[in-house]
Amino acid sequence: MGPEAAAELQPLQVKAHASYYRQQGLESPLHFASLYAQEHLNVYGERMTVSGTAGRAVIERRDRSSWDAMHKMGFPGDYVSFLHSSAQYATALIRELGYAAETEISSHGYRLVIKNQS
Repeated sequence: MGPEAAAELQPLQVKAHASYYRQQGLESPLHFASLYAQEHLNVYGERMTVSGTAGRAVIERRDRSSWDAMHKMGFPGDYVSFLHSSAQYATALIRELGYAAETEISSHGYRLVIKNQS
């Protein structure tokens, strides 16, 4: 798939993914963070740390096992680029759900802060 096709596909994926979360009866940023972390554990085997309150939640991703597995299979790029891409998708999903998002990325993982819109 070329870059143009990927750019067209991501918004459709985000909308479909957001629809899934809405069907789960999404109640708050913390509820979303818990569901998102559980999804990552179930699908990718990665643990994420979730903390916060109903109005403000934090997801921390430090587990790099899915990256390591993809890299062994020949996935191009570096870990930080992978984190940027993952955080970009998560941020788009969070915003599609009507929440605000802040992202911090380091060489060890990323941190997402999810808040109700002001």
